[in-house]
Amino acid sequence: YDVEYPYVFMGEFPKDYLKLPIEVLSTAMKVGQNLFSVVDKNNKQLPVFLGVSDGSPDKKLLVKKGNERVLKARLEDARFFWTHDLEKPLAEKRSLLSRILYQEKLGNYKEKTLRIKGLAQFLSNKTGVKENKYLLQSAELCKVDLITEMVREFPSLQGKTGGLYAKEQGYPEQVWKAVYEHYQPTSQDDPSPSTLNGAILSIADKIDSIVGAFGIGIEVTGSKDPFGLRRNAQGICRTILDKKMSFSLSCLVHQAISEYKNLLDKPSQNIIKYCEAFFKDRLSHLYEKQGYRYDLVNAALGAGFDNIYYSYLRLKALDAIKDRPEFNSLIIVVKRVNNILRGQPKRSMNSDFFIEKEEIRLYTDYSTLKEKIMPLISTGDFSKAQNYILEIRSTIDSFFDHVLVMADDPKIRKNRLALLRAVSQLFSRVADYSQVVVDMDNL
Repeated sequence: YDVEYPYVFMGEFPKDYLKLPIEVLSTAMKVGQNLFSVVDKNNKQLPVFLGVSDGSPDKKLLVKKGNERVLKARLEDARFFWTHDLEKPLAEKRSLLSRILYQEKLGNYKEKTLRIKGLAQFLSNKTGVKENKYLLQSAELCKVDLITEMVREFPSLQGKTGGLYAKEQGYPEQVWKAVYEHYQPTSQDDPSPSTLNGAILSIADKIDSIVGAFGIGIEVTGSKDPFGLRRNAQGICRTILDKKMSFSLSCLVHQAISEYKNLLDKPSQNIIKYCEAFFKDRLSHLYEKQGYRYDLVNAALGAGFDNIYYSYLRLKALDAIKDRPEFNSLIIVVKRVNNILRGQPKRSMNSDFFIEKEEIRLYTDYSTLKEKIMPLISTGDFSKAQNYILEIRSTIDSFFDHVLVMADDPKIRKNRLALLRAVSQLFSRVADYSQVVVDMDNL
């Protein structure tokens, strides 16, 4: 409110309008008049509103009456839209989506709906829900409200309107709620969908928008994001984390590309690489905003983020041990190993060439560690995997204390380098420890 001498006034509207959903009432008040709706302790709409005006409070009654008159007209319009829109079943309106252009190169909203349906089915299978008729039904309906009078008048109600109409027309909760929630989250403060179907539908819609934009050469710059792609990517990440969804991002992008058939200009590999870099940036931003150290974020993402939820589990595991002295000691050892391996070609390892007891022990401990942590990595138990890695640090220390890596015998030297590389590569499956900044005060 741009006011110099503000005061608050309260007005009323006829109780008959309370038959309209609270979302419609509050939006009608906000749009155009910047009024606040009022609810009771049970979040039930009351037939009153609050407003802020500028100037002399002596005119409060006049201002109140004027706002009541305008609001009543707006609510009458909203009631007409509600009644008129509900006269025709949502399913009968789906064909009309072909009249609404989504994007010049990417087709209309009927085509987008079909892509969303395909992506929703793909995600449903990936998240372990094989038969999900309610999800597919909600995918078919999710954009139908774009042709309603209500959304034409109040665009911010898209999604919610479709869900409310579906509820009013008797669709199951699994359907109408997914439609209602599928735009969420629309901002940092907006919650992600509360239902799994809503989450799947939300991700499908957003990844379709992202892949389509990148596929026709739309770029996101510091000051330019015409399709809201950052918001969409952030929404996908938040939804995945909130719902603890485990699936491959690259597979989802592949599927989104295939749903577009021949509409995209850019090669598939270019789109995939652009999406990977884009999501890595969004995840980094999200994690740092949540308070995680930047170096731990880099270490977690450096080990991979194709499974977004697993990248979060990696980060949580790192954060849990970051203050332990043995963790800092491990980081020093890892950096030493990486320095030795820098510039060295990859070589095969032969256990028959180990001669010192310390290198034999390291090989044995490495083999045991690999057997222990590979199943943990596949199930996302990075906390236990990290603890196992900490246990091998003393073995590596002993190796460096008693074994000359760069031995004169080239066969022995190459084999020791191969052993260190094997250890380093195993560690990197859990985290890129080289990204972690050593806390010299905590050694």
